[in-house]
Amino acid sequence: MFQHNYKTLLDNFPIKKEYISWRNSSFYPNITAADEIYKQTINYLEELTPARKIHLGRAHKTGGTKICRAPYNLLAILWLLQYSIYDENTLQYMIKFFATDTFKNNSKFVKPDWIRQFILNPVIDVIDLLSDNKSDFYIAADSYIRSRKHQGAKFTDFVTYTLTTTLVQILLKFGDNPLFRARNDNTIAINKFLRDNIKSLAQGENKTDNITSHCTTLYELFFTALPALFEGNAKQHSNIIFNNFIPANDLGTSFFHKHSSITDFTLQLPMKDQGEIKSVILSDYFQGILDGKVSIQDLLCKSTSQADEETKKHQKRSESDNTQKKGGKQGATKETEKAKKPRAVTEKVTVVIDEEDFQDTKTTVTEQIIEITTMLTDQEDRKKDIVTALKCIEVKTNDLFRKFEDAYKKKKK
Repeated sequence: MFQHNYKTLLDNFPIKKEYISWRNSSFYPNITAADEIYKQTINYLEELTPARKIHLGRAHKTGGTKICRAPYNLLAILWLLQYSIYDENTLQYMIKFFATDTFKNNSKFVKPDWIRQFILNPVIDVIDLLSDNKSDFYIAADSYIRSRKHQGAKFTDFVTYTLTTTLVQILLKFGDNPLFRARNDNTIAINKFLRDNIKSLAQGENKTDNITSHCTTLYELFFTALPALFEGNAKQHSNIIFNNFIPANDLGTSFFHKHSSITDFTLQLPMKDQGEIKSVILSDYFQGILDGKVSIQDLLCKSTSQADEETKKHQKRSESDNTQKKGGKQGATKETEKAKKPRAVTEKVTVVIDEEDFQDTKTTVTEQIIEITTMLTDQEDRKKDIVTALKCIEVKTNDLFRKFEDAYKKKKK
């Protein structure tokens, strides 16, 4: 990897732990010795050139020959180190970010799967918009790029650096579990959106068409919503989003202003405050969410009618759940009566799942259980019931994971 002294990184934790954990997997078939894994990882990383990106975001698994063959979560950490440090200040931010006493209970923020899903993916989604000539964000950026041919690559690199470091700084500023500091219609609606997501994920519902449906915390929702926020506001508020950027008309014959710095490529957002639209940095926008100044419609960049439609869907789901919970003759239907009858024959199915996807699912489910359990410290009314339900989920999923692991072990023998 041409930008990193990657050999030093691979010699130390937490990087070393990541690639060693994939021994004898699809990344390192038939390899178990640590030194052999080290050598193979070096070979993978040496494939990276300026023409190959460290990570392709959501498209990484389908990138074909363009992707690096090293474990994708290892690449996520290397990507973060690549784009989160560009001077002494950002270096100090990252030292603090990875310090063991910065976040409580070995926070998931420093885990590669969370980094990949909620920092790397949103940032690359934003950069992809800058490369999509049909997007409003791309069109708006043209006013700040004198030549795509000579300026485009550095322009998107600078935005990647500033956006990545901004997200890290937000995590450091607001800590483990930021809470709403006001109670109004906005905070109630956002809180309900997150609770509905938690409930849907616990029930195994899969809404892959909407990436925000997998968000269960304010950080996850805000970071994931950023691409849509930039795209949705680009046409009407491009002057706010690119407030820090130097207009192309002011560049003269140069591609970059002689006094410009990397911080001149920091994106901002429009936020409604007391009836006015203000230009705010991303950390202040997140502060606005906590203070109840941002509606769920504005956060998701959806019209009121779209938000109302989502609310109706949530209400229908809740009504359906309540109907199933009712006991006695009034709550029972022919369908539920049939469901109570035992099946005469036990059905068996063969499940085919890629080992990489299995490990990813296992990690996600396990971490979500821990996260929800932690969140319950502020929810006293039905705490015992919810904890009991989570324990049941944990037992069932662990049993399922154990069966898969046994199957993989037998196959390798």
